[in-house]
Amino acid sequence: MYHPTTGKPHMIIEIGKEGGSLEGRIAELVDGPQDAVCWNCTGERQNKPLVGMTILWDLGPSGGGWTGALLRWQPA
Repeated sequence: MYHPTTGKPHMIIEIGKEGGSLEGRIAELVDGPQDAVCWNCTGERQNKPLVGMTILWDLGPSGGGWTGALLRWQPA
């Protein structure tokens, strides 16, 4: 994934199959400390480590695209 402002690599997302659908988690932060937490997240993800966090879930093909969930946040 690339940083929206700089266009430089921001993080590495690992995508795999989980129970018949695709799931993606942050495998590595390229830009910033590896122990960074999601201070901007809400609910159960708030202040949890970014590395290892699932940010894509229940993904599957639908027509000409994909459906599922995507965690959205504004990087600092």
